[in-house]
Amino acid sequence: MKIALQIPLFTVLFIFTGCVTLYKPNVINSPLLKEKGEFNTSASIGLSGCGLYNLQAAYAISNHTGVMIDGMYHNRHSTISDSSVEKLNMFFGEAGAGYFTAFGNEKNRLFQCYGGCGYGITTDKIDNSSHSYPFGHEHLFQINPKC
Repeated sequence: MKIALQIPLFTVLFIFTGCVTLYKPNVINSPLLKEKGEFNTSASIGLSGCGLYNLQAAYAISNHTGVMIDGMYHNRHSTISDSSVEKLNMFFGEAGAGYFTAFGNEKNRLFQCYGGCGYGITTDKIDNSSHSYPFGHEHLFQINPKC
């Protein structure tokens, strides 16, 4: 019976090791809202490749409920003299809602928990005759609880 379970497990594991994974993390949105009507926004620019841009916003719709959105864009393009081509475009966005409250003797501590979902698109093309790289278009769907 054990061998009957192990063979499918190793088969699935073997198949997944052949998958191409692209991981580019975005900046974590931690809005730190305290009361109704507060608005928090932030932006960041990185130097990874030709650019990495993050934009985030959050709004407190009540004294304990907030909504947030954020997005990331990344673009990298390089052509090397040996005729290899490397292109990467990535867009990711997410939205969520959550609970926040101040606590402690002086109400100087903050608890917040947000959940939501996001969607991202990546396109890549790497052409290098001496290496075997993937060509393709990939869609990502992600659910991100953030506490």
